[in-house]
Amino acid sequence: MKLDELRNNGWDDFIKSVLSFCEQHDICVPDMSARHKMGRGRSCQQKDSITFEHYYRIDVFNDVIDFQLVELNTRFPEQTMELLYLTSALDPYNFFKRFNIDDICNLAEKFYPEDFTATELQALNQQLGFYKIDMDYFQPSRISIPFLNC
Repeated sequence: MKLDELRNNGWDDFIKSVLSFCEQHDICVPDMSARHKMGRGRSCQQKDSITFEHYYRIDVFNDVIDFQLVELNTRFPEQTMELLYLTSALDPYNFFKRFNIDDICNLAEKFYPEDFTATELQALNQQLGFYKIDMDYFQPSRISIPFLNC
């Protein structure tokens, strides 16, 4: 899932873009390795000695992503998520890059069982195979237009 990827590997890119934005707009950025104080209490009353980077990465960045994940998981049941995932195989973006015959057949079998007999599912699998061959053949990189070749 994209949010898991962002949580696990996205901090560096995120902080670079934030720092770049702050630099472009003359916004002061704290020293990320400096000690971060929680609230207004005295330093001796501070529970932990954490850096600004730790605070923003763990207590803000990761917590927001965790909140979003929990929100998504409670709003969308597993069956709905599976339906969304399987239908992504039909996305025409980038010349059907995510086209997947198995996912389309699983979609037909699981979510449209009354619309397809076993024989029709086999025929669908075969027809999708032919379609994929045609799609691969007619990719833009394989098509040459003579009058554009200068």
